[in-house]
Amino acid sequence: IKLTKKKIKAFTGPFWLPRSRLLRNIKADGKKLFYVRSPENKSELIPFAKTSFYMKEFPHVTVEFSEIKAGKWDKIKVTVDKEVINGSRIELFKPTQEEIKEYSGLYESEELEVRFRLAVDKKGMFVDFKKQDEINYLQPLIKDIFRGGFATLSFKRDKEKKIVGFNVDTGRIRNLKFRKVK
Repeated sequence: IKLTKKKIKAFTGPFWLPRSRLLRNIKADGKKLFYVRSPENKSELIPFAKTSFYMKEFPHVTVEFSEIKAGKWDKIKVTVDKEVINGSRIELFKPTQEEIKEYSGLYESEELEVRFRLAVDKKGMFVDFKKQDEINYLQPLIKDIFRGGFATLSFKRDKEKKIVGFNVDTGRIRNLKFRKVK
């Protein structure tokens, strides 16, 4: 299967995989297509049908695209062995400084008996630990979902749309609840 630059462009962009709460990018480099997990972690996609690919390093992983919208493939299906993970093309969330401030505050987990302060500076939002050598900023993925290091924070809102807490997912840990204290 030959891919032209125009065909390749129709596959590229960010995709949100809601069940696994992962953001994946499909990027082009010349006439090659890549499934990008992070800047240092990507896999070349090898076409085996018009909209189906396998990962060069992991041939048991397939990536299929469907539903064209505005000249771009809109749906993605990643299959690892027999496990299927579906996703959709998204617009990345790029909050303003004012929007990001709404997420800041003091949060606590009753389960862990711990408190975290989410702080904001000109570069973005971060977990404010008292003794930290380096600040690790949380990256906005989609509205109310941020990623930092190995954790994903999914913010929760009340009926008035005010943030009341967030859940943390770290792979094995799912839905660890934190409530906003102030």
